[in-house]
Amino acid sequence: MSGKNSAVIILSIVIIVLGFFVTTLFSVLSIRSIVDRDLEFIVKNVDHTISDALSGEIKRSIDIARSIAHNSYLAYQVKDERPDSDMRFPAHYLEGMRGAFGLSQAYWISDSARIKRLSDGTTYSIDERGDDYYAWFDEMRQGEDEIMLRVDSPEDSTEEQYLFINSRITDHTGRFAGVVGIAVDLRRLRLLVRKYEVGYNIRINLVDQENRIMVDTDPNNTYYSIANLTLTHKDSDYNYTVDRDGNYVATKFIKEFNWYLVIRSNVAKAIAVDTKVIIGNVVLAIVMILSLVGINAVIYRQQRQITLKSITDPLTGISNRLNLEAQLKEYLRRGQGQAEGTLFMIDLDHFKDVNDNLGHPMGDTLLKDTASRLRKTFRESDLVGRLGGDEFMVFAKGLTDERKIRQLADQLNREARILYKSEEGHHIHVSMTVGVAIAPQHGGDYSTIYKHADTALYTAKERGRDQYVLYSKRLDPDDGDGE
Repeated sequence: MSGKNSAVIILSIVIIVLGFFVTTLFSVLSIRSIVDRDLEFIVKNVDHTISDALSGEIKRSIDIARSIAHNSYLAYQVKDERPDSDMRFPAHYLEGMRGAFGLSQAYWISDSARIKRLSDGTTYSIDERGDDYYAWFDEMRQGEDEIMLRVDSPEDSTEEQYLFINSRITDHTGRFAGVVGIAVDLRRLRLLVRKYEVGYNIRINLVDQENRIMVDTDPNNTYYSIANLTLTHKDSDYNYTVDRDGNYVATKFIKEFNWYLVIRSNVAKAIAVDTKVIIGNVVLAIVMILSLVGINAVIYRQQRQITLKSITDPLTGISNRLNLEAQLKEYLRRGQGQAEGTLFMIDLDHFKDVNDNLGHPMGDTLLKDTASRLRKTFRESDLVGRLGGDEFMVFAKGLTDERKIRQLADQLNREARILYKSEEGHHIHVSMTVGVAIAPQHGGDYSTIYKHADTALYTAKERGRDQYVLYSKRLDPDDGDGE
């Protein structure tokens, strides 16, 4: 009898052990599949959001450098500069620009004097014999690129790193006269990158054309090697691939500053966490099936939360552009060209003035307040989202009554009017410009109604902003009955 009991016990143990390993193997494969699928979805859905944010941050600095280089007074002073020239006035001008835009450094190098002059009056001679300054200066002098970006340490420090943005200075004949440059502290850019890395469990790098990492939140991090990828494409769209470590990667060449944006899913980290959870269940073999089911449920919920983040604008909490467009296209497709509703294209007026004079935190607050007001104004069933920057879009399902549409658009204009006053005494009037198109009257598919609402928005801006315009055929320049 005892032999039979022993056999039953042994058989039970074998069944439990086999069941454990089979269930564990199935769970590992399932978890890897879920992680891969969801992280791939996240990378493809957040790439444009991240690209817009980083491009906007760097493009702002590029625009500043370009505007300084195009200053005719500076070009006049620089083109005939000599080593003993009195350059206090251009230095004073640059120092004013440096302070106004919060730059770390501002400087110029003339082709005639070959001296690097900082806005604070400090000077450095440029030596052709192995001088780092001369190397990039000569590259700009010989080349045709208007803008050059490089990451380096300033003259007085080896600890900090700046993003140096150099722009060509030309005289009235187009002849090369020198280079003007600004330096931007990379810490702000790294903080922006880190926000997205933590929010979406991904890795982000900005990489130059020689596959050197220019921006990384942890310069000493060996977890990611750019050697895993070959970056040669110059497409403005994203390229998607999988690197040697099994991570899903999106790369995009940003031609405005000749760098690559590399976004990679952090698969190893996600799998490592899940593996620890599974190993812990060895001790609880008797309840392993229930435990593994529970773990899979937790992982599924976590991944769904991450997925929700990928379709939501991280600043305002409303739908991002990709999710909003997908929902609207599906609604119009189901209606087979007869779906009813009204599309509101919304643009905040003078938003850049708020950012420049009151700071980006105040600009972020304005965007969040606008999103909150839109959610309160429209119904829960309506589609409300942020397209990017200061642009929003709302589609009110089933709304076709022109009187109600005009009342709603007028309400948007009234409630958006805000007066800000900066510490320097600047008055900034914020308002809202709205373009409106009705489906199916002005289009039964997404591209048509979007185009017509955008045409109405453009017309409202041309008429002075702070108003709305309802689309009509008279607004379309391609229509023979135009105004």
